[in-house]
Amino acid sequence: MPLSERNKQYNKSPRGKARSQRYRKSCKGVKSNRVRCSRKLEKIRADPERLAKHQERKREWMKGKQAADKVKNDPRNMTCHPVDSEHAIILSDLQIPWEDQQAVELALKFIEWRKPDTVIFDGDIVDCYAMSQFDRDPTKTDSTLDELYRSEKLMQRIKKIKSVKKRIWLAGNHEDRWRKILWREASSSKLSPMVEALMHGLGIEGVDAVESFRRAFRVKENGFEFHPYGHYVELAEGNLIVTHGFMVSQHAAYTAKRHFDRLGKCCIVGHSHRLGFYPVTQMGDPKGAWENGCLARLDPEYVQFPNWQQGFSEVRIKGNLFHVSQIPILPGYKIEFAGRTLRV
Repeated sequence: MPLSERNKQYNKSPRGKARSQRYRKSCKGVKSNRVRCSRKLEKIRADPERLAKHQERKREWMKGKQAADKVKNDPRNMTCHPVDSEHAIILSDLQIPWEDQQAVELALKFIEWRKPDTVIFDGDIVDCYAMSQFDRDPTKTDSTLDELYRSEKLMQRIKKIKSVKKRIWLAGNHEDRWRKILWREASSSKLSPMVEALMHGLGIEGVDAVESFRRAFRVKENGFEFHPYGHYVELAEGNLIVTHGFMVSQHAAYTAKRHFDRLGKCCIVGHSHRLGFYPVTQMGDPKGAWENGCLARLDPEYVQFPNWQQGFSEVRIKGNLFHVSQIPILPGYKIEFAGRTLRV
């Protein structure tokens, strides 16, 4: 039997297939793939028509990539929403349906007791679990509709607190999953039937991810303003920024430090699920950055023994001055603050 025939038979055998797979994963296999790609590119360059199509696709890809890179993680493209407030409470990272209901109830009791004039949801209030690209538990029955109902109940509870005049929902990266899935479903030429039906049902022309989220989750009907991921609120005449955040570090307060360095202002951020304070003094001027903790469960399916802390923040404001108090939720679901103990 000729050598070439023996090689073909060997390559078809289980041992030959395994060896071939190992070869493709090796450096030589990677190099061979590069050679194949370069040869394919040579053929494209030799055909003017194919080359023109290839260059057009590359230009479209580069245009989309540059636009995405310009927006992503760039504080210069964040939109500001100034808020005139004297007393604000900031909650973040409930990640419904992963919220800790006892921790949420305790936070609501604190709001009823302290009577702030402003409540800010600082992102990741809902998880948009069904839209996640990560591995999901097939036995979990919570849907986006469940998240909608539960977030609406939370908004209604806060709406009933008479002292609260201003209610703001800043989106986080988990709410941003809504936008991502809509953009994936909508092609450049036409809307997919699913997106078209959804937009028609919500009374929206085209694909408006922000307005569709606002209407689907009944944000306006429950007395809240909704702003997309990347937007931020300014308190104390612009001296304090509240935003969900776009960076995470391994240890508490490290995330706060990175945001302070990036934004150049005092800020309160969520996203890390930790409580932390990074104090700074610049030319005798005290400043700082805070991580806002979370109200999610501490035993989610996607991480073991997370280094998270449950809690939230209270801000007292007078003119351009402010004071941030971090409110940790202690073991046994209790809060010790201002000489009083709150329990569920």
